Amino acid sequence: HGMAGISTRDLIDRSWKDVLRWLPADIDTLAITTGGMQKRRQIRTGAQLLRLAFGYAVLDLSLRSTAAWARTQGIADMSDVAVYKRLSAAPPFLEELLRRLLQRRAGPGAGARRGSRRSERDFCRPLGVE
Repeated sequence: HGMAGISTRDLIDRSWKDVLRWLPADIDTLAITTGGMQKRRQIRTGAQLLRLAFGYAVLDLSLRSTAAWARTQGIADMSDVAVYKRLSAAPPFLEELLRRLLQRRAGPGAGARRGSRRSERDFCRPLGVE
């Protein structure tokens, strides 16, 4: 299922259901255990938290615009301060989600098969940090 030719906005807005297929089944539990979803008032699922983070980061929206965008997309009705609080708690969730997706993509023992000595933790370090 190729996504060639789809704009970033389409991917996050109209094609979000396609993105959901890539996510782990336990994304809600992951969001809770990593502290990304401490209170489940406005943001009730891990997928909603991920979409909110994408909306802010990828679409390059302000906090206020992200709140308005989330409202129009049916994600959540929240203030810019609430968006800030949710996004501030999201990095451990996003890191673990990305680690799992990279690990799934590489497959079990992928580093050993390719002769690499890198561990999965190497993928979670900031670029340039050894």
